[in-house]
Amino acid sequence: EFLHSLQFARDNDAVVGVIMGSWPMHLILDMWMAIHDGDVAAWRAFMEQAFCIRIFDSPEETEQYKEVIHMETRDLFMSRFK
Repeated sequence: EFLHSLQFARDNDAVVGVIMGSWPMHLILDMWMAIHDGDVAAWRAFMEQAFCIRIFDSPEETEQYKEVIHMETRDLFMSRFK
């Protein structure tokens, strides 16, 4: 579903926001893109640039944006893409 969200964002000219501690971050950190050298700031900048995502420390940080679309996991899974 996380990869579906990246595809959805690309197709809809949007940016995916990911909150630290959420299941996508656990997936990223535990399985395939862990922080190897301990430089969290550099890793975070790399991830945001490479995947066109924005990493938030808390849900409240999203309040600064004019338009935020919250999607449930099942909605991402069932989305049809362009």
